[in-house]
Amino acid sequence: MLKAIGAAWLIATAVAVSGCAGDINKAPVTKQMRVSGDLEDVYYKLTAGAPSDSDCIKWIVRSAIYPKKGEFKIEYGPQSLSGPQIFSSIVGSRNGESVDLTMRDSTWIKNSPYIKAVSNYLESGVCR
Repeated sequence: MLKAIGAAWLIATAVAVSGCAGDINKAPVTKQMRVSGDLEDVYYKLTAGAPSDSDCIKWIVRSAIYPKKGEFKIEYGPQSLSGPQIFSSIVGSRNGESVDLTMRDSTWIKNSPYIKAVSNYLESGVCR
């Protein structure tokens, strides 16, 4: 019985700390920035341009680009046996010759490693 209570507490804690796609859309904006370049080029850079073992790439849960709408969305988080947990997202929107990025975190963790790594990558070319 005690093991069952402990397991239920762990599951409840994991659900409370983790996020889901619905939560990420309501999560507070962590950072906003404008990046020069074409929408497709910025999307490619964020989904395939960095080293595959970096936080910029390896924690992508799902991503999609909508060229006709002029936007893309990338969601980050760890994979678990119960499915992906969405912790952070980046939404890119075309703005003339550049792309506006809105970054969100759905956890209580301040300075998400995903957002920090992607921000560093966009600003310096190094994902860390």
